[in-house]
Amino acid sequence: MTPNGDSRAPATFRQGVATTPDDMGLTYRVYGDTGTFLVCANGLGVSTFFWEVFAASFAPRHRVVLWDYLGHGRSSDPPDGSRATIAAFAEDEITVMDAVGAGQAVLLGHSMGTQVNFELCRRHAGRVLALIPTLGTYGRAVETFFGQPAIARRVAKLASRTLPRLERVLPLAISPLVRRDLLERLARLTHIVDPHGPPLREYFEHMTRLDYRVFGNLVGDLLTHDAADVLPALRVPTLIIGAERDLFVPIEVARRMATMIQGSELEILPGGTHAALFEQSALFHARVERFLAERVAC
Repeated sequence: MTPNGDSRAPATFRQGVATTPDDMGLTYRVYGDTGTFLVCANGLGVSTFFWEVFAASFAPRHRVVLWDYLGHGRSSDPPDGSRATIAAFAEDEITVMDAVGAGQAVLLGHSMGTQVNFELCRRHAGRVLALIPTLGTYGRAVETFFGQPAIARRVAKLASRTLPRLERVLPLAISPLVRRDLLERLARLTHIVDPHGPPLREYFEHMTRLDYRVFGNLVGDLLTHDAADVLPALRVPTLIIGAERDLFVPIEVARRMATMIQGSELEILPGGTHAALFEQSALFHARVERFLAERVAC
């Protein structure tokens, strides 16, 4: 069963691997055969899980591209964690777009994927038809976590140093917690996700396969990465999606972005968490569909 009681069968897709200039493999999936390309960038430590219902919904009218960052999902693990940065992932996204034949695309980004897409705009503005930043920010993301910037910074600095050293033992330690659904229960208990939302087992299972050298380096990058200078220069249709109860990216961040991006639209998902694009998929899809119909020549 998919979110909001949607029992639709999974959409078909074609899968491929795009090769980066440094010979790394980026696995992608394309849902749909015609229409505008919608390219989706994932959050930190996440495979394509949160976008799969979206892809199934939009495939009849668009070509939806889901892909995995290096060290995530089905893509290659880099030789070391330093290869994994937001700026490098923006270039990887261009590699995927080239591989699928997307000269231009609407870019959707969840959480950290929002920053990846802003970096792509910095380097390749002509490739962007429109932007849909979803439950993400433009920079220094760690500082908004749980409304405790000082504590969040200290924890992130510690994590960036220690996680790469634990890359072999962490998956073994996490596996029994995932099998017993303890991580999911904790996430629901603390309202990081909706206590009554759809199952997230697949999301947590990915944590047992994640490259923690990559994860640690990205946490360090999130401490300093800032694309605030990109936002005032954007001249493409932009729909900013925030969520009322997002503990990682408060709605104040979404509202601030809306003032920084000329002509942008803002949508706040009521009662939504950081997983609202999945938990409230019907609302999210309807708003994106309206934006594409009104603002993008699809």
